Amino acid sequence: METSRLQSPEFGVSSRVDGDAAVVELVGELDEWTRPRVDEEIHVLGRAGVTQFTVDATGLTFVGVSGVHALVALLADHPASLVAVTGASASFAKLLEVSGVGAHLADVQLRA
Repeated sequence: METSRLQSPEFGVSSRVDGDAAVVELVGELDEWTRPRVDEEIHVLGRAGVTQFTVDATGLTFVGVSGVHALVALLADHPASLVAVTGASASFAKLLEVSGVGAHLADVQLRA
């Protein structure tokens, strides 16, 4: 099991890889300034052969439109992959729904 981390005081991204599946955990504020860190992590995972992505949004305190764009890029760059979101806030889930991105995800689960 591999783990990687990219951290800053307001945002963090880490991943756990098991075979061709990865859980990408996001913490803090996902916006236009922090999205490149997510893109970088996804790029590294894709090069390592990951085809199943689960984005754990439990630790996100804010998701801007750039967060949705990050998922669109993930879906576009890895069209044969399964992409799911867990721990989504109600507002993030609504953003995924109204943008139409949610319909292209394998699953969207709300926070408990």
